[in-house]
Amino acid sequence: MGLTSFLYKKIDKISISRKFLEKKYRNLWPHVELVKKNGFTAVNLVGKSQTRGQATAKILLDCLKELVTDKELYFKFFINDKPAGGYEDDSFYYCIDDDQKQDFLIPDFAFESWKEAGINSFSNTVAEIEAKGKETWLDPRIFWAGNVKTNMIREKLIEIGNQAPEIFDFYNTYVDDYFIHKKDVPYFTLPQHTQYKYLIDVEGNSYSARLKFLFYSQRVIFLQERKWKEYFHYDLKPYEHYIPVKNDLSDLVNQYYQIEKDPMLYKQITENALKFAHEKLTYQCAVAKMRSAIENRINKPQYNK
Repeated sequence: MGLTSFLYKKIDKISISRKFLEKKYRNLWPHVELVKKNGFTAVNLVGKSQTRGQATAKILLDCLKELVTDKELYFKFFINDKPAGGYEDDSFYYCIDDDQKQDFLIPDFAFESWKEAGINSFSNTVAEIEAKGKETWLDPRIFWAGNVKTNMIREKLIEIGNQAPEIFDFYNTYVDDYFIHKKDVPYFTLPQHTQYKYLIDVEGNSYSARLKFLFYSQRVIFLQERKWKEYFHYDLKPYEHYIPVKNDLSDLVNQYYQIEKDPMLYKQITENALKFAHEKLTYQCAVAKMRSAIENRINKPQYNK
């Protein structure tokens, strides 16, 4: 574990200092730390979880350019998959499992980049997906690829796919990240997902970071009910932005046949989903959400920093 610190007096003048293996930062869950005190603001990367910290810090730094407050600040932005052991008053998270905890939500790292997945720029990647999505699909089936070991429901998904290969084309990539593939598993970039008429998103260890990308595909998304939700999940509406599927996937086949019979609904959902992506799922939206999350927290009566 270690600490990387971005320390600045003025937002547009940032000097970077690096400190590693500081005792007080050992054995902590990886997070980005925001400290504003005595006229200085520091954004510290505590620990490491792939490049999530750097991406979240970039969103936070851009948000701070628009955040106006005289209050001192101390917050932690956790970059692991889900809250570990409850919700802390000075913390924010990528996802929640309690609908009453929406004030704790921030946009995840993938809104900036996901370098381990080959996504150096969220904005460029979704632009590529949208461009490919304007082309006619080539395969009428439902597509999914991922690591089944992150959630038992994914193993069931593969079983369902094997039972009806004329409807489903599902792949187990056997790895932590479905973008990094084994040689015997076909590799599909996110833009290549648009070769299929339908896509499905299912939960993994917690939330699914890929979901936001799929709304740019102009393909109908089957969205499995889930425990862990990102901030934008609460603005999504079934049959307007996606086709809902039960958590156990028991109605997946039936839902497929229903939408197959209704090309008008298919068209409406894909148009609505793309509009939702343009209005809610951009890098600028993520920066605005980060800012509003902090503003809402510091404007609460109990905030005494």
